[in-house]
Amino acid sequence: MKNCLTKFIGLEVMFGVSDPWDFYTSHGDQEYSATVKAASSELLLLELALPIQYKGVVCKHLVATARHADKSLADITSTHGVPVNLIPAIIREEADANADNLFNAAKAWRGWDLIGGLKAKKCSN
Repeated sequence: MKNCLTKFIGLEVMFGVSDPWDFYTSHGDQEYSATVKAASSELLLLELALPIQYKGVVCKHLVATARHADKSLADITSTHGVPVNLIPAIIREEADANADNLFNAAKAWRGWDLIGGLKAKKCSN
């Protein structure tokens, strides 16, 4: 079965961060807003409504992957959303911030990542 995440492009989503613990304690218990900008078979590229800063890095884009093998990003429209890994996609030049470059930047990232939950702002059930 082909996983079709491209239907989520343009979808407004929310995510929370539970780990790392120092991110959670320094930023508090809050939800962040983003828009799905691109998708591949198992990844969603998120453009944040407001950049986040952590460990000296300002991040405008994150790539989301399902955290557990038995979960799918296709379930982000469910009430509970999906547990995810959130990987920074850092591009030095904003003009280079296209989907392919951002996916590649996240793949090459060797710094911190975030763990949390992702769901659509308007859930289906």
